[in-house]
Amino acid sequence: MVRRVNHSQYPVYPERCVHRSSPTLVRQRLTRQTIGFNSGSSGTDDDTSLLKQTRAEDLVKFGFESEFIGRVPVRCILETLSETDLYTILKMPNNPVILNKRLDFAAYGIDIVFDDDALTVLAHRAFKENTGARGLVSVVEDALLPFEEKLPSCRISRLVVTKQVINDPLGMLTDLLSDTPAYDWESLHKKASETQIQYITRYIQENADTLVATHGLNLSAARCEMAARYFHAHVLEIDDAVSRITTHYNTIKEIEREASRNMGLDIIFEEDAIDFLMLQIMDHGASADDILSKLHNAFYDGLNLIKEKTGKHRFFMTKTDLQDSDAYLNQLIRKEIK
Repeated sequence: MVRRVNHSQYPVYPERCVHRSSPTLVRQRLTRQTIGFNSGSSGTDDDTSLLKQTRAEDLVKFGFESEFIGRVPVRCILETLSETDLYTILKMPNNPVILNKRLDFAAYGIDIVFDDDALTVLAHRAFKENTGARGLVSVVEDALLPFEEKLPSCRISRLVVTKQVINDPLGMLTDLLSDTPAYDWESLHKKASETQIQYITRYIQENADTLVATHGLNLSAARCEMAARYFHAHVLEIDDAVSRITTHYNTIKEIEREASRNMGLDIIFEEDAIDFLMLQIMDHGASADDILSKLHNAFYDGLNLIKEKTGKHRFFMTKTDLQDSDAYLNQLIRKEIK
């Protein structure tokens, strides 16, 4: 059975995607080619350097079928991931190591967030294990195991993973569960959350062209932050967060059309008004019917009065207009009817 892999979950390093043949075979071939007084070979090539010189004949000697090797157009090698590489992997929004851990804690109603110092320590530990990206899973599991065993039976709904949590998990767990903790866990969680949201917002902005091409939604600065906050509040990938924002945008555009039909007018929401109404759905759980009802109660009589007196039927609304319908209508009445 072939397992389909979602490559968006994993960091891609094209220069490191490789097949490793035995460096011994390469060394033997190169040694034969450089026999003589002027060979210039120091004999100190490490495995990585040797593998860069791999040829098709080396792979065949290693055991691959020549028919298979003849169909491989590109050969490249694995390089050791540096500590910085491992940190970058952990920092990536869609990396499965952190996402899976967030899922584990979310199953118990716990919102977990990692600060940058914690990611740095985890990357350092994984680098020392010398097992590449696989080491990230074990170091994260080891560091958080005491919390995962204890917190589900407690009334803890938030956990911030700091450098201190990684270095002294038992001591920090004791403090977290204490009646008089030495650390302000609520403030630490809030600070780490805002830092992550800012980073995710920048990430979305930097990848906006790709996301816009995929979802067809204009990603303004406000919508980038909206998607980042949605990503932070839910355990999902960036693409899914933008997809959800797009769905809410389409809902508001449908509300705009329905409000126009119900009131017999042509109502157009400005972009900031759309964003405001999207937040009513996301943050306050408002339904389309709730929003339509409020729009009708707040604007129907005033806008139809203006239409009756002036014949004007198209009205543009901003966020400010939605927040203060009386001021909006009074201004329109003074302007249009006079």
